[in-house]
Amino acid sequence: MRRRIVVGLALAVAVAGGVAAYLFLRGLEMPEAPLDAVPKGAYAVVYVDVPAVLDSSWYADYARPSAVGRAIAQLRARCGLDPLGGVSTLMLFTTSPTPERVTQVAAVATGDFDHAGIARCLEQRLAGSDHGVKRAEIDGMPAVIGFDVPGSLGGSSNLTAAAPLAAAFVGRHGAAAGTVDTVRAVIRTVRGEAQSAATDPTLGPLFGWAQPDAQIALAARLPERWRDTLRPDVRRRLDAALADAPAGLTTALDAVRSVGAAVRLSSKLVISAHVRTAGTGDARALEAALRASIAEVMKHPLVALSPLGSTLRRLSLVPRGPTLVVALDFTPERLRDLVDFAERWLPELSAHGAGEAAAPAAAAAPTAQP
Repeated sequence: MRRRIVVGLALAVAVAGGVAAYLFLRGLEMPEAPLDAVPKGAYAVVYVDVPAVLDSSWYADYARPSAVGRAIAQLRARCGLDPLGGVSTLMLFTTSPTPERVTQVAAVATGDFDHAGIARCLEQRLAGSDHGVKRAEIDGMPAVIGFDVPGSLGGSSNLTAAAPLAAAFVGRHGAAAGTVDTVRAVIRTVRGEAQSAATDPTLGPLFGWAQPDAQIALAARLPERWRDTLRPDVRRRLDAALADAPAGLTTALDAVRSVGAAVRLSSKLVISAHVRTAGTGDARALEAALRASIAEVMKHPLVALSPLGSTLRRLSLVPRGPTLVVALDFTPERLRDLVDFAERWLPELSAHGAGEAAAPAAAAAPTAQP
């Protein structure tokens, strides 16, 4: 009898807690415009129309076999949960001009989430572990704090978590992940207690151009002297590449102030971008420098006759005031040919270029005297 009473009380508490959580979460609605959930101060945002991407043949051909696809499959196998199931939109953003760590990238998702399934998955994932994960509240929203990120972001060993991450439900149809401070900022933004990235004079209009009708969209503002903010190893590689580029490309790139891009997935993969520079003359200079760089690359017979050469010939570059408009499209066959070419020949071409660069340097080096 006593055992039944205890079990009954436990069930009552669980049900009451679930009802209370539902009623509490229901009162906060995610904004319709995706950028309205991103806190002001972000340098870059990436928008993904999740169902459209998952349903596209492009995802099946390229993303599913990738590390992202494998991670999703592993999570399904571990606890029967599809991490993207029910997600309508996904927004990734960073408050760093050049993010090097996972903790500098945050996410906001909207959709009809399986709250119970996510809770069960967390329990299974953390059972018997010493991850230090704990249930908590962030500004009144149910959250977990202290989980780590397996592996690294983007395959780079430098992009590792340097601080505990957190995740929280934001109302019934929203979720946020990042550092505790970032998640708190998202909650305050959704509540209208803080300004959103939509009020940013650069990101707002740029995202407004890129996002409509796009399955993937990006908007980013760059700090002045943005190359100086790069990680040293990235800066060295970029400088080495620019050293062999036609005159004017370095100066033209330094004049870039923001970039917006839209990816549309249908029978073709269509990519369009707005590269905004400091002025009209800078946009024209960037176009000229890019065309000169393409002409230089096309001098290599292997490139000129390859899928890469075909892609470069179809690249559209049109300056409009201070903005360079870039456009390119692929059929599935063209993209497959380009990927195959890149995997087979680009390492050899890079080695060939490095050898040509090293030969004059070796010839100019003083000969050691016996």
